[in-house]
Amino acid sequence: MNLLFIVSLLISFVLLTYEYYYLTIPARLSIRPHGDEVFQSFNVLYFSRKDLMQSIKNRFSLIPSKYLLIHVTSLRCGIMCNVSASDKNFIRLNSNVNYGFINLRNTDYLIRVATIRGKIMYKSNDCFFDSYQKASENLDEVKKYDRLKSQYKLIGKDEYGRETWRSIWRNCFYKCFSKNSFQELILKFVSELNKYRLSFLENPVKLSVTLQYSAFNVANQIAQEKLKTMCKLRSSSSNEIVSLISAPLANIN
Repeated sequence: MNLLFIVSLLISFVLLTYEYYYLTIPARLSIRPHGDEVFQSFNVLYFSRKDLMQSIKNRFSLIPSKYLLIHVTSLRCGIMCNVSASDKNFIRLNSNVNYGFINLRNTDYLIRVATIRGKIMYKSNDCFFDSYQKASENLDEVKKYDRLKSQYKLIGKDEYGRETWRSIWRNCFYKCFSKNSFQELILKFVSELNKYRLSFLENPVKLSVTLQYSAFNVANQIAQEKLKTMCKLRSSSSNEIVSLISAPLANIN
């Protein structure tokens, strides 16, 4: 009994210290000739708003209902079909109102549910995660690091370099360049590098997806095996590395 009380207390403490973000679950709505609503979500039909809301609560029972929103992504009435904007046509699950929708002023810190190959994924800041907790941690980092906007202070005095930096990055800070698992950061780095190369009359470099994927795997191995893996990589010859990654840019001939 004491153990059960301690476990319950710990769970309550975690819930109190955990910051929740609104989770939106997509659904499509069809309005029948007599005004009846038929919703479709996760390939299941619901013939009332109440049934849909209860199903969502059951599916995402670990998240308080006040943080759950249904996003009606499309609305069909007869032959007319409207696609909802990303900030329009939401239903609150903790509301007693059984009609109408609400619109959101800010959708920057929403977590959106998506189904990819039959698996539920959680999307935040254009990144996909396999759990609500990981998506929440991603938004925590966005809120924390996007406040840092002093990168311009690190720019040198060279006027061409300053103008190049402004043309590429402008107001793109952490929230901007961390999108899509930092792909935006990679693209901007390549664009900036090519501007410098062109100033020296050098051909632009191209982004190699194969090299990027291989580099990610190597970095992941280093992170997991630390010094042991690092020593293995140092003992490998350049020909062995190039033969493994087969990257177009890694031409040593």
